[in-house]
Amino acid sequence: MGRSFVSGLSAVVGTLLTVSVASAEYGPREHARLLVRAWGQAGSVERVEGSGQTTLGKDIQAGTIPRALLRSELDRGIGRFLQHVRVQAATSRGHFVGWKLVSLFAKRPEINVQVLRPGDILLRVNGESIERPEAFKAVWDSLADAKELVLEIERDGQPSTLHYAISG
Repeated sequence: MGRSFVSGLSAVVGTLLTVSVASAEYGPREHARLLVRAWGQAGSVERVEGSGQTTLGKDIQAGTIPRALLRSELDRGIGRFLQHVRVQAATSRGHFVGWKLVSLFAKRPEINVQVLRPGDILLRVNGESIERPEAFKAVWDSLADAKELVLEIERDGQPSTLHYAISG
């Protein structure tokens, strides 16, 4: 049984991202798996290639949202927003825990969602639950003057907090 094993390979890509390949291993009857860790100014991501799993660090600087773009989206209204973001209620032991993201702006290529992806469960926005429509509306209204959009999510059973700075 021939095996290939790669360990401890690290490289710095530009000045923003460090990538570390922890191990790759396969044999004639196995699928290749590769663990890749990346970290930099936008936080950290870990991916096991061949498994389809991606885990995030606990606290991530996920990007910047221009205030003009945010206000434009807020002005379009909640109804228009919800036409482009599909969710399903996520429950645990019969209790609501958050909203599972089904799709994000699939028909709006001008909106580039960073880090957040379908399958993530949105738990809280700016520290507030958005379980009920009136709670979502209160958070929506508060975003016009917010300095940051903070999304508490769960991905593959692991919690993460995504911080999006609001600039301008």
